[in-house]
Amino acid sequence: MNALIIFSYATIKSLDDIESFYTHLSHGRPSQTMIDRGYQLFRSIGTCDPLAATTKRIGQALINRLQTETKTEWKFYVGGKHTYPFI
Repeated sequence: MNALIIFSYATIKSLDDIESFYTHLSHGRPSQTMIDRGYQLFRSIGTCDPLAATTKRIGQALINRLQTETKTEWKFYVGGKHTYPFI
């Protein structure tokens, strides 16, 4: 089996990830205002992070193409700069 790693700045999958994202982004010192704005932002767009779903679709499309082209099995993983799993 082959693997594809997709690098992402951050993939916030749920509201539970917002505080840890801003904590990592601010090197352990997020302001409460920063965190509150993050919650407001993601509530206003109606989803935690549209990039998370888009990254997942891109990964799936890429491995589908790779499997077709190489006739071998592929899996993909998303690694983040500011969200788990960190790369």
